[in-house]
Amino acid sequence: MLPGGYDSQITDYDDPSGIVSRVFKGQSGYAVEVQPVGFDSALTMMVGVAPDGSVLQICVVSHTETKGLGEVAASSSSAGVSFRQQFVGTSGNVQVT
Repeated sequence: MLPGGYDSQITDYDDPSGIVSRVFKGQSGYAVEVQPVGFDSALTMMVGVAPDGSVLQICVVSHTETKGLGEVAASSSSAGVSFRQQFVGTSGNVQVT
């Protein structure tokens, strides 16, 4: 998730959204485990975040989404990679609508 891996887990972080379950600090930023609610159920994702707050990478760890967008977003197909790639470089409150 982060070039160079991570050094330590951060246990005191502010998450008003309630979706962050774990945060790891590395030399090149943070790896953040999030569990947002999808269209069908919760997803578990790891998000690489640069020191400036921008998204470096997204990986869907697990999901029980229905066939369609949720399943495609998690797949290793070109459509899945493209879907996740659209968030790379973004920052702030990013949502799928």
